[in-house]
Amino acid sequence: MNDGHQSSLRAMTGNGPEPRATFRLRVILGVLALALLVVSGIALWNAQAVSSYNQASAALSENLSQAAKPTADASKLKVAQGQVDDLFGQAGQGRAILLPGTRQAIDRNAALSRQLTAALDQLDQQQSNGSQAQQGQNASGAKRKQSQEQQGLSDEQRRKVEEMLKRNQDLQSAAPAPTSKPSSPSGQQAKPW
Repeated sequence: MNDGHQSSLRAMTGNGPEPRATFRLRVILGVLALALLVVSGIALWNAQAVSSYNQASAALSENLSQAAKPTADASKLKVAQGQVDDLFGQAGQGRAILLPGTRQAIDRNAALSRQLTAALDQLDQQQSNGSQAQQGQNASGAKRKQSQEQQGLSDEQRRKVEEMLKRNQDLQSAAPAPTSKPSSPSGQQAKPW
C-alpha cells in the first residue's frame, strides 16, 4: 500500500513522469508530416512532367529531322506531331506546381512544336493539292519536276524547319538535364531497390 500512496503523492505534487509528448508537439509533428507529404507530391508531379517533357522533346527532334528531309511525308509527320503536341500538353498539366525552369522549357518546346505542326499542315495541304492537280493532267517533263519539288519541303519551309532544329538544340542545351537512372559499373541498369 505504501507504493500506491507514493504514486498518488507524485501525481499531486507534479513530480510524476511527464507524458511522452504534449498535445502541442503532436500537432506540430502532424503539420510537418502533412507538409512533407505535399512537398513530396509536388516533387513527384515535377518528375513526371520532366519525364513527359523529355519524351516529347526527343520525338520533336526526330520529327524536325524527318521534316527537313526532301522526301518527307507530311501526313505521317502530322500524325506523329499531333502525338508530340499531346505529350507537351501532358507535361504542362498542373502548371501552378511546376518548377519555373521546367515550366519555361515546356513552354518553349511546346511553342516550337505548334510551329512545326502548322508548317506540316501547310505542307500536307500543298501535297494534297498537288496530287489532285496531278491526277487531272497529263504528266509532262515540267509537271513531273513540279511534282518532285512538291514532294518535299519548299525552300522557305526547309529554312524554317532548320531554324526550328537549331532553336531546339539551343533549348535542349539550356533546358534542365534529363534525369537518368543510375547504372551499375558493368553498364547495366541498377535496380531501384
